[in-house]
Parts: sequence; structure tokens; C-alpha cells
Amino acid sequence: MTADLGVLFFNELLKLRRSLATLMLLLAPLSVVLLVVLLHLSNPGGPTEDRWLRLAQTAVAVWAYLVFPLLVALQAAVINGLEHRVDGWKRMFALPIHPGRFFLAKLMALMVMMAFASFLLAVSFYAVTAAAHVGLASWPAIPDGGFTFLVRSMLACVAGGLFVMVIHHTLSWTLPSFVFPLGIGIVAVMAVFMVGSSKYWVFLPWCWSLLATAGSDPAIGDAAMMLGATLALIAAPMAARGARRLRRLGQ
Repeated sequence: MTADLGVLFFNELLKLRRSLATLMLLLAPLSVVLLVVLLHLSNPGGPTEDRWLRLAQTAVAVWAYLVFPLLVALQAAVINGLEHRVDGWKRMFALPIHPGRFFLAKLMALMVMMAFASFLLAVSFYAVTAAAHVGLASWPAIPDGGFTFLVRSMLACVAGGLFVMVIHHTLSWTLPSFVFPLGIGIVAVMAVFMVGSSKYWVFLPWCWSLLATAGSDPAIGDAAMMLGATLALIAAPMAARGARRLRRLGQ
């Protein structure tokens, strides 16, 4: 089973290499970096290390609150949309492979792509701010441990968002239209603004990436990461076992 799953996973990546999903992986993190750079240029402040940390925290917060969850919804829709558009489900389910393996392979592709996009944000923000410090006197220097902060934040964001990935992948696997899954993602992101700072954050998985990276309470951040990873480990195999029934439900 492990060998089959690995082959299916790499096939998914090959199918996606020239799709909209690849373009979004590059544009989403780079757009966050550009936004933060423009914010600094519009209000430069002093060239201090503390200023760089505040800029990095802004980039992390924008990514975890807005861009990351919406990108999850879009990527899940694209990954499953390839099969919906050409009715690839019939060919897929005709193979002597359990549909759950296809489900898990697509989910793995989604998780790897989101991890890549998050890591790209860390690398690109570090590289751009390092270059800007050399070329612009007003640009703050990068403090010791700056890159470590970015990488740890992105790892926490991905861990907190694992369950949301399972949710959106299941919705996009089941439903032929991307409108409802994407709508769920947009409404959930809006709800984060109201629920994220309340005691009810635990009931909204879309909060967890933000709280894991930019929350004021480290204990809540750790709990958000644990919830995202644990529930993903529980929910993904359950959804995979019912993959064929989920597809029938959406027909």
C-alpha cells in the first residue's frame, strides 16, 4: 500500500506541475512579501532590529490569517477539479486500487504544496529584507535568529492548518463545484476575526493557524498546533475509507 500511495502521490504532483496550483504557490507568498515591503516603504520608521521583527510578524500574521486558509481552499479545489472537469473519477475507480489511496495521495499533495508555499514565504521574506538592508539605509537589519523565527512560524502555521486541509480536500473531493468549498473558506476567514480572540476559538479550525503563529498566548498556540495535527491524523483515514461513498454523495 505504501508503494502504491507513493506512486499516486508523485502522479498528482506531475499532473499539477503546469496547472493553476503551481502559479498560486508562487504568487501567494510573494504577494505577502510585496505587501509588507510596501507597508514599510510607506512608513519606514527607524532602521532597528525590532522593526524587522515587527515586519516579520506582520507577514506571518497576514499569511496565517488570510492567505494561507484561502490558498488551502483554492488548492484543494484545483487538485480535485482536474478530475471533476474530465470526469476522471470513472477511470480512477476502475483501477484495482482502493479509492481511499487516491484520496490520501491528493491530500498529501495538498499538504506538501502548502508546506512548500509557507517555506517559500520564509525564504523570500528573508532574502528580500536582507537585500533591502544592503541597498536601503532605512531598511532594518535582520536580527540573530530571524530566519529561525520565520521557519518556526511557518511550521506552526502548517501544523495548525492540517485539519483545515482535510476539511477542504474532503469538500472538494465530494462536490463537483468549487463555489461551495471556496465560499466556506471565505466565510470561515471572516469568522476568524470575530472568534479568534474569544474562548470559542477551539470550535473554528480556521483560527488554529493564526493562533499557532501569531497568538498572544503560547499555550493556546501549542494547543492549536496539537488540535490541527491530531484531528487531521484522525479524520484523514476516516474520510479515505469512505472516499467512494463521498463521491457518490456529490453526484
